Amino acid sequence: WNPVHSSAFATADASGKVLLWNLAMDVEVPVQVFQPTTPGASNRLQWNPNQPEVLAVAQSSGPIHILRANDAKLGK
Repeated sequence: WNPVHSSAFATADASGKVLLWNLAMDVEVPVQVFQPTTPGASNRLQWNPNQPEVLAVAQSSGPIHILRANDAKLGK
């Protein structure tokens, strides 16, 4: 869950895709989708507590990606 926006959270899957959800906007469709450019499952997610639009994503193949969520999708 996002540390500031209580209705926003992120999920990841074995293909590496990261989905951003905002339950205040839609409960069935993610509001934003990220697809890392490197192969491998995304298996760790961490929101930045000081910049709640920033999400770190670690992949099983080794890379770490820093993603920036669209502020409008977080409900700012």
